[in-house]
Amino acid sequence: MSRGVKKASIRDLSRYQLEPEDLGAWVVELTGSSPRACALVGGAFLANLLQRLICTKLIPLDATEVPRIFESPGPATDFHQRIELAWALGLIDGSTRGDLRIIKDVRNAFGHAPQRLTLADPFITSQCLNLTGAGLDVRSAFVERVLDLGGDWTHAINHHYRLANRRLKRPKRSRSV
Repeated sequence: MSRGVKKASIRDLSRYQLEPEDLGAWVVELTGSSPRACALVGGAFLANLLQRLICTKLIPLDATEVPRIFESPGPATDFHQRIELAWALGLIDGSTRGDLRIIKDVRNAFGHAPQRLTLADPFITSQCLNLTGAGLDVRSAFVERVLDLGGDWTHAINHHYRLANRRLKRPKRSRSV
């Protein structure tokens, strides 16, 4: 291996950004898989989007600087820290902050519990039914909130980068004296 070339690692898998062609398979996994897969995939998706949303309020960072903020021991390493930072920056409101805390807690329950969990678990049911816009179906409440937030943030992120690109392409005006 030559110097300066970074060796790929398993950690790189969690840095992957969903491409438009990946979304169909992702939605199938979110909506049609086990409850554990639904919670883990939905939580990971929102944690990733929160990182991208937060980056819209930061100075432009290069590829080496982003990991210093969003990977250990950075200040926005985990989902909880990203939720709190997004709220403190005014990127999300209090209601969304509460919903994200619920999604994070549900994701953590499914991710760390050694026993089989279902959406019928009283803790999970009560939490999911507290999500904004929740109906009577627990899975639908979770999935719909993930999709709603994901859609809103994707739009905001894309809008930010379109504006930034326009500013970069705009020719500088010369000042006449």
